[in-house]
Amino acid sequence: MGNFRIAESLKLLKEGCDGVCGHVYAANRPKHIREHLEEFIVVSLPVRIMNETVGHCGMTETTYRVEIYVRDTDGQANIGWLEELTEEVSGIFPLSKDGICASKPASVTGCVEDGNGFHVNVLQGVLSTC
Repeated sequence: MGNFRIAESLKLLKEGCDGVCGHVYAANRPKHIREHLEEFIVVSLPVRIMNETVGHCGMTETTYRVEIYVRDTDGQANIGWLEELTEEVSGIFPLSKDGICASKPASVTGCVEDGNGFHVNVLQGVLSTC
């Protein structure tokens, strides 16, 4: 069976995004945050991880997701700031380290309201391990 390397994969995504935003969370958005944040990022592996092992050569493939949150200003989406952060995050890809590879984002879902005073852009791409 292939080595799924979930923790290492999330660490790669998190470390890549740390340079763009000082508040990056792995796997899930925290329910309670003590400080007042204007922006934050959540990296995750939201779908099943496919084991593509052939013989002794193990490989897995999945979709990674990067959610970029920006606080609304006066009840309105701060589209310029959200777009700027989205471009910065897109620019860190592709990422690769120790046999884990995250492609350039293949899709973006733009400017969705989260109901908690933020708007979010969602980037998705392919993450593979070998």
